[in-house]
Amino acid sequence: MQDPLTGLPNRRALEAAIEKAIAEPPAAGRSHAVYLLDLNGFKRVNDEHGHATGDELLRVVARRFQSAARDQDLIARIGGDEFAVLARDIEGRDKAIQIGDRFVAALRADVVFDGRSHTVGVAVGVALYPEDGTRREEIMHHADLAMYMAKAGPQSSVQLYRAA
Repeated sequence: MQDPLTGLPNRRALEAAIEKAIAEPPAAGRSHAVYLLDLNGFKRVNDEHGHATGDELLRVVARRFQSAARDQDLIARIGGDEFAVLARDIEGRDKAIQIGDRFVAALRADVVFDGRSHTVGVAVGVALYPEDGTRREEIMHHADLAMYMAKAGPQSSVQLYRAA
C-alpha cells in the first residue's frame, strides 16, 4: 500500500481511497476530484544523470506535491514518474483547476540537489466524481485522457476532462 521510494501511498492505496470516496459521496454541489500527474523532463534527467539522480528527483517532487496539497488530499505515486491525487469534497470545476495549479506551481522552481539544478514540469489531468464518471475505473480513465491532453499543451498545465 506504500511506494518504497517516496513513502507515498501506492496505486493500490489510491484505488481503495477512490472506492471509499465513491461510497461516501460529496456534499450537494461538491465533487471529488482525481488528478493524474505525469512529469515532463524526467526521462532526460534519468538518461543524463542516472537512476540514483532520478530517484532523488522523485523524492523531492513527492515532498513538493505534499506541500502543495491540502491537508485532506491523498497523494500517491502510481508508477515511474506518475503521481495521483484524490481531492475530496471540492467546490466545482474552478476549484479543481485551482488545486491542479498548485501542483504545477510546486515545480516552477528547479529541483536542486547534489550541486545540480534540474528542470521538470508536470501535466495534470483531472476528472470529477460524479460528473465525469461514477466508477473508479471510469474516473481514472477520464483523468488519464485529460492528462494526455495536458501533455499536448504547454510545458506544465492542468486539463479538466471533457466528454467531447
